[in-house]
Amino acid sequence: MTDQTPGFYVLRHVMDGESEGLAFQELALLSTQWLYICRAFISQKPAAFEEAWRGPLAHISTKLASSAGVALVSFKVGGVLAASVLLASGTASIIEAQVIDLFIDSLGKVDLIKPATPGKDAFFEELREITARPLMIVVPWPHAAISASDENLVRELSVHLAGAFFEQKARAE
Repeated sequence: MTDQTPGFYVLRHVMDGESEGLAFQELALLSTQWLYICRAFISQKPAAFEEAWRGPLAHISTKLASSAGVALVSFKVGGVLAASVLLASGTASIIEAQVIDLFIDSLGKVDLIKPATPGKDAFFEELREITARPLMIVVPWPHAAISASDENLVRELSVHLAGAFFEQKARAE
């Protein structure tokens, strides 16, 4: 990986206090078909929207709110929260810091992590201290009502949606 390699950093976390660590996702390694689907999904949309996907993905919905190159995204499967995502392109550090605080605040309100989850405070501090950009932070929310195949679909959609979002922001600069 070089500074010239198009892509973004991914921090995936599970709310048992463990982080999968920071990894670099090269855009060239993503599926062109999934990127196309995600580009089409977010293009021509307002800065904030909530919409179900189409066809075989219609049981999955995405809520996205973005401003100044930063976005909060949630994925639901059959109306059940499956993942919370923060996307930060690195174009507006003050706004990013505020949105990261909003993201942390929203995570702190989720019943699964309200109690003293081991590692919760360290994770929240890690979110504030990461300087790598563009950055995707993803927190999956396992639930008995969400199948393993749907968890995998959400994982793929979230990474490809992030790729499409960061491509869109890079073109706008």
